Amino acid sequence: MIMGSTIETTAALLKRLRAEYGFTNYSWKDKSSVLPARPEKLTVQQQDEFSTLIGNIIYNCQLGNDTFRFIAHILGHMNRKVTLEFNAAAAVSMNTTYFDLWLNPYFMLALTDDIDEIMAVMEHEIAHILQRHLVRAKDYLRSSDIEPVNWATDCSINQLIPKIPSWTISLKTIEGICGKKLEPNREFEYYLREMLADGKWRQFKESRKSKACQECSGTGKKQPQSKEYREGFKE
Repeated sequence: MIMGSTIETTAALLKRLRAEYGFTNYSWKDKSSVLPARPEKLTVQQQDEFSTLIGNIIYNCQLGNDTFRFIAHILGHMNRKVTLEFNAAAAVSMNTTYFDLWLNPYFMLALTDDIDEIMAVMEHEIAHILQRHLVRAKDYLRSSDIEPVNWATDCSINQLIPKIPSWTISLKTIEGICGKKLEPNREFEYYLREMLADGKWRQFKESRKSKACQECSGTGKKQPQSKEYREGFKE
């Protein structure tokens, strides 16, 4: 009875927050759908309410199977940061003593109205930590920009998460960049090498130049990133 009440409250909160951000009638799957403008900044109330939403979803997961309880346990001990300063739904970063879970309500609420999909995104972020991507990726960042590293790590992880949203990076995404079939369920280093080989990633980036600027999400303004966020994050 308690579980049912909590799930209903979480669903209602998710619906209300999407409405407040203007996403009630928006769907990223519908090309004719107009994306509401990103807010300049979040109020303290907006930050608290979105953090509460994520907290409720984490709590619900504690009532699930052993895998979900394990994931929820890790998430519950992370420092949650609700902000607009990065261009993704969620990310993780590592400090000397703890991990941060970065959450962008604008991106998350625009991309999904499904609690299970949000939890799958949380599972994705935990997988970055468990697979030590924050440490393993640092060597590659010395000679490569962060985007292909993120795409490669995402591809490696997302193949293992059954309910991962369809808008995330998939094996098919990376195969499209490489122009060939790739081995499934491989380590991220494999996918990164394939993307960087023969200038494939460079060619892919050039092909995107005519499309909307990813940094500004169509607003014409590049989003700032704090020093704390830049120091070793993984989307």
